[in-house]
Amino acid sequence: MSKKIVLAEKVKGKSKEIADELNRFFREKGIFAVNLIGSPGAGKTSLLEAMAPRLHGRAAVIEGDIQTDHDRQRIEQSGLCACQINTLGACHLDAAMVRKAVN
Repeated sequence: MSKKIVLAEKVKGKSKEIADELNRFFREKGIFAVNLIGSPGAGKTSLLEAMAPRLHGRAAVIEGDIQTDHDRQRIEQSGLCACQINTLGACHLDAAMVRKAVN
């Protein structure tokens, strides 16, 4: 037996609002923001380390991890500024987490 559930609010509605707010903020400040995603071990941190000399003083990283800050340490050692978000189990950063880091 199937059942249809009607939600009064879209599941991602609030997150979308926050994401739109962040996009406006970045645009107004002239910030070029990139969402670098990939599976663990894909090379995201290595890519940032390789780019660090070219980005010196012009880039910052919001680093998300379930529990550790190893990648944040690597990023900072490469010369980039980094902010750590530990998600405590979540596999992604939602817009509210990013907004908190940006503020």
